[in-house]
Amino acid sequence: MSSALSKFVAADFGAGSGRVFSGAYDGDALQIAQIHRFANEPVRLAGFLHWNFPRLFQELLYGMGRAAADGPVRSIGVDTWGLDFGLVGEAGDLLALPGHHRDERNALGMDHVLARHSRERIFRSTAIQFMQVNTVYQLAVMQMQRPYLLEAARHLLFMPDLFHYFLTGVVASEYTIASTSQLLDAQRKLWDDSLIADLELPRRLFGDIVHPGSILGALRTDIAAAIGLANTSVIAVGTHDTASAVLGAPAQAGTRFAYISCGTWSLMGAEIAQPIRNDKALRLNVSNEGGVEGSIRLLKNIMGLWILQECVRNWIADGLDVTYESLLHQAEECQPFESYFDPDDVAFLTPGNMVARIQQWCRERAIQPPHSPGEVTRCILESLACKYRVVLDQLEDVLGYGLSVIHLVGGGANNRLLCQWTANATGRLVVAGPVEATVFGSMAMQLHSFGEVNGIAEMRDIIRRSSRATEYEPRDQDVWEAQYRVFAAGI
Repeated sequence: MSSALSKFVAADFGAGSGRVFSGAYDGDALQIAQIHRFANEPVRLAGFLHWNFPRLFQELLYGMGRAAADGPVRSIGVDTWGLDFGLVGEAGDLLALPGHHRDERNALGMDHVLARHSRERIFRSTAIQFMQVNTVYQLAVMQMQRPYLLEAARHLLFMPDLFHYFLTGVVASEYTIASTSQLLDAQRKLWDDSLIADLELPRRLFGDIVHPGSILGALRTDIAAAIGLANTSVIAVGTHDTASAVLGAPAQAGTRFAYISCGTWSLMGAEIAQPIRNDKALRLNVSNEGGVEGSIRLLKNIMGLWILQECVRNWIADGLDVTYESLLHQAEECQPFESYFDPDDVAFLTPGNMVARIQQWCRERAIQPPHSPGEVTRCILESLACKYRVVLDQLEDVLGYGLSVIHLVGGGANNRLLCQWTANATGRLVVAGPVEATVFGSMAMQLHSFGEVNGIAEMRDIIRRSSRATEYEPRDQDVWEAQYRVFAAGI
């Protein structure tokens, strides 16, 4: 090992679950192990959808304590989903549970902002995709309905920044997560003070920007004592989980590749050096989010496996005994291309009876709706694969060049049908894995912070040596091309 304190911890909070991993680096490869996993379920209070941050923080401490029981921990990195935030008051207290981006009220915020500010002005600065889930629209709703929270707040902290604050006492906004807000100047990588003023948001809420790899500080003494850790640094990794996941994609240096970070959301994009903010990028509604080492993640958000997860909840609530593997087997036996839908239709954004919503979408367009769990699962996965093709074509149009391979990372890499059908629909080799790309990306950035590795290429070399991936070659391309044309014309 390269140091007496050679163990690293990565805490990865997704919109459906959280995990804590420990890892060690032997000078060649990273060995990782999951030490704690837990559900991340929103709560509805007073009509608002929230995240249960106190419980999530306790789960983090429990996982860190388990890591501490096995020896010293050199550092910890925290990443989370994007967009959402907590407000901290003058006394350092959390003023309210963080709101959830899927709260239906956020549509009001988007309407409010865009009625007063042009898309062109916002995009030319922030270069971010217009979606009602964005932080800026959540803040607009808060201005309209709960202005007293903004008046009382001293700091706005995105979810990973909020964990950092309660671990260390340090107030900072990490660049990759801040870039998702639609309030950051994409070129300068600083807050857009003019836009914040135009939106009449308190400037004091937006703290200093720090970049991936920054060492924020040590654990608070009470935290360190409670979980048995000493001399452990907290590092701002690529704290947006997609930033760490993209770093964890084991791409060869010099390859023009697309990535799909596939979990509750699917984020599909390419890694570039500078944001693209031209008319075509605005028209196609792409995002230029911050990446590690100064990179930009040109991407689009796609609804992802959230739709299947919600269907599974529906079926279990109805008393059906279903597992994801059993659903894949059932889907494989169903007829192909019986039905389809647009995964990004706003009808599928919020929680609820997802099976009925899919069926209703199809009926309204004279498409035969799916019925059995296998049919619904096949419909979802085929529709996602075709939507990936739509987005791939848009990305290549914006970039002006082709992307030869797709790296599909995250939990979706375990879904063999989605991986194969993505290869079929796009006509590209799909390299699936690692499932834990986000964890590998977090730990590689921690190594980088201590000067043990340098640059994205070297970090990805380590990740390739540390993980496994499965390749899916395109099949039945004529059949899939015909279905893609039907899909593209019908959404």
